[in-house]
Amino acid sequence: MGDMLFSIGAEYQHLSGFGLGLVILLIGGYWLIPASVSLATRVHLPPRLIASVIIAGGTSAPELLVSVNAGLTGNPDIALANVTGSNITNIFLVFGLGILLMPVGLNSPRDRQDIFWLTILTLAVSVMLLADIFASWGGRMIGLCLFASFYLLALRQKTADNLPPETSGSPQFGLMASVVMTLLSIAALITGAHLMVTHAVSIATSFEIDKAVIGATIVAIGTSLPEITAVMASLLKGRQDMAVGNIIGSNMFNICIVLGITAMAAPLPASPSLLFTILPFFVLSSLFLLGLSWRFSHAGRRVGTAFLGLYGCFAGLCYVL
Repeated sequence: MGDMLFSIGAEYQHLSGFGLGLVILLIGGYWLIPASVSLATRVHLPPRLIASVIIAGGTSAPELLVSVNAGLTGNPDIALANVTGSNITNIFLVFGLGILLMPVGLNSPRDRQDIFWLTILTLAVSVMLLADIFASWGGRMIGLCLFASFYLLALRQKTADNLPPETSGSPQFGLMASVVMTLLSIAALITGAHLMVTHAVSIATSFEIDKAVIGATIVAIGTSLPEITAVMASLLKGRQDMAVGNIIGSNMFNICIVLGITAMAAPLPASPSLLFTILPFFVLSSLFLLGLSWRFSHAGRRVGTAFLGLYGCFAGLCYVL
């Protein structure tokens, strides 16, 4: 009886610790976006760069900290599953919820180009995961290449047409306040990420759930909450371009920066559950978005319902198989 109570108490402690880490992570992510945008504005970065790179990077910062922490603490399943699972979540869950709220156009040449390159990156990373390239230290060179590819994307955005950033409603701070708030937000992200990864591993062990499944579902949804907030806020303000740009930019950031830095930090062997359950949906999510952008001028409620259904299938298969 005492052992059972101890076990229940330990599981409750892990769930509470995971929840606390998630709250701290969300607080850090919430303040990082306006602080980083304000800082970028103060140092006169181009508007398009702020809109497509800074905001997307801000909402993807939780994924970066969680994956790097997981890689460095010897949990490659959570690191890889968080990257792939977050991209699946962003397209099928976040975008699905968004277009249920309001139909979204995907027929602009820029959106099509960005979705095309996102699909190419997704397919390339999938092939490398199947070949288990990230398991060796040679994966560090691949990680460096992925990191450099995002720099090229930033240069491309810098020379693009000037799109006004969606900063209305976000507080503007002085230079020193922006720097301090950015640093404090990053500290909160580091603390929250450490708590989430530590207790996610304990939860997976206690309930005998595969770590990759925890990383691709619970952790991925938690780290994708900033994207949900950003997309919904953009749509409610009539900024469909910002909603689509945030989804695409966040997924590119996850692949290039999150996976790139994590691969440079530690070897990342791919587990069978990741390869045979999570990876197919990782590829399908980008292919579906690509097909949608080329065949339809608008994505409406039927598409949103279909995307949410696909996410439900993904989550269900993760826990059944």
